[in-house]
Amino acid sequence: MTSEEKEPGRELIIAPTARRDLLAIWDHIAADNPEAADGMSDKLFDAFQQRQLFPGSGRPRPELAGRSHPAVLHVGEYQIAYRVSENAVEIAAVLHGRRDIPAVFREREPGDAEE
Repeated sequence: MTSEEKEPGRELIIAPTARRDLLAIWDHIAADNPEAADGMSDKLFDAFQQRQLFPGSGRPRPELAGRSHPAVLHVGEYQIAYRVSENAVEIAAVLHGRRDIPAVFREREPGDAEE
């Protein structure tokens, strides 16, 4: 099976850290435009569902592999860091593209993504 082929049956998990990221993104955008914040949330959740169906289609990030976050997908100005297991796709973080993702993961406690 290629990385673009559909792999049904994987559970979608949004880690607590990613949930906090999503709330912060929504709050930031909504301060100026709540409708735009809703629209970005919709785009991000659509991307999550695409990762669930096509988990191998993101861009590998070897510098994150030691932290169990081996792939990143770009959605607009945001990057979704996620990992794939046999039964699930876990969204670990959703960060603005200008942020230093490896530095963010170094700052977060190792168990944060599993809360």
